[in-house]
Amino acid sequence: MIQRIINFLSYNIVPVLAAVFIIIGGLMMLMGGAKPDMFQRGKNIFKNTLIALLIIYGAWMITNTILLSLTNGDNGVDFRAWNQIDCQGGDVVVIPPPLSLPSELPGPGPCEFPAGCVDVDRNCTMNEIDCGAPENDGCGLCISAEAFADCVEPNGFGAGEAVTALVGQIINFGAFTNGIAPLSCSWHAEGASNVSSTSCFAFQTSYSSPGIYIINFTVTDEGGSGESDADACLVTVSSVPTQPPPPPPTVTATAPPPPPPQPTVTSTPIPNCATGAGIDPACATWSSSNPGWVAIASICGEKYPFGDAPSTDALQSCIGTKTRGKNVGTISTYELSISNWRCNYTRGYNWCGPCAHSPNSCHYGGRTGDQGALAIDYDYDQFKYPGVGAIIQKAAIECGAKAANCETGSGGFVECPRCVDGAGNLLESGPGCSNGGVTHVHVTAGDNNGAFIGCEGI
Repeated sequence: MIQRIINFLSYNIVPVLAAVFIIIGGLMMLMGGAKPDMFQRGKNIFKNTLIALLIIYGAWMITNTILLSLTNGDNGVDFRAWNQIDCQGGDVVVIPPPLSLPSELPGPGPCEFPAGCVDVDRNCTMNEIDCGAPENDGCGLCISAEAFADCVEPNGFGAGEAVTALVGQIINFGAFTNGIAPLSCSWHAEGASNVSSTSCFAFQTSYSSPGIYIINFTVTDEGGSGESDADACLVTVSSVPTQPPPPPPTVTATAPPPPPPQPTVTSTPIPNCATGAGIDPACATWSSSNPGWVAIASICGEKYPFGDAPSTDALQSCIGTKTRGKNVGTISTYELSISNWRCNYTRGYNWCGPCAHSPNSCHYGGRTGDQGALAIDYDYDQFKYPGVGAIIQKAAIECGAKAANCETGSGGFVECPRCVDGAGNLLESGPGCSNGGVTHVHVTAGDNNGAFIGCEGI
């Protein structure tokens, strides 16, 4: 046992651990290019692993060199096997030097232990030793047939050699064998359905009558001409217990159960923004943070959260640059009032409150737009600066607007009043220049690709 521990540590554990630590250290050094502390830790692991290997195996080499140089067998002691431990009778012994082999090895048959040999199997008799085997330094190994039958219960191993079963129940048996190959095996089960078998591993049978039975297992090595060993298993088979017949069922007259109620079939309307199907009427009281707006925006194909389309923001910025210093007034691109902002999710339909613009207005992205508001309203002081509408209209057209019209309070489009000087330049106001009922300028942008999305109403 001690020798196995020493060999396991020296030849299995130490090399594997060293390899693992060397790999870890190498990986840390490779990945530590930008981290000097990781590189240093990997370097330390690599170095310490190599030092440990030098200490472990260097100590063995130094000890072996010293012992071999001090003794060479002249004083009756040979330390060539100083690191080998042999346990015999519970005592640790140093194996004495092997004797030289005789020039002629004895033939098979009974023989004596050579001097200095150790019965390594610790269970052999004198005539079971293969005397003078050169691969064992003249010490023989015990090789004999050994059979062992291990009974297995129908539901698993570990039952020992006594098995209980019912009539007709399949019983499995396992076997452990040893000896000089090839092995010859035989099972014999008197009174069983499967009487015999030559398998050296397993046997399966059953019994048709209750009783106590013996299963015999025999193994012979050297192809059936060598030594034999046998084992037996005890099987107790009992009858299948009989169950009393069940009492006859009690028949009572009962009224037939009423027919089950027929399920009420209701049709769920397909969500539709124009008809309001799928839109929760409670949305009129929702705050802007209510998660239900996500579903309503999806039904109506609107942008969530609502806002300007990118093309609208670009157009507004361009108009602002061209009219810088002019009194263009306030700007409205989509519903900002407390009572109307919900319409940005319903495309102008009044399902969540009254809307200032018509359904599918460009202020709500048109009929199909889902990029945001596509219209801008410029409100200005039309009485003090009646000519501003024409200035905004001219700038919008120069900036690529799809439409730019002056609008009255009733929602109709009219020609923008023009205030000009003698050279024809547009002015914010001037003598004889009136507003003509205009309240604001309605400017329409295109979508992100420059295409116009049809708008209904204003």
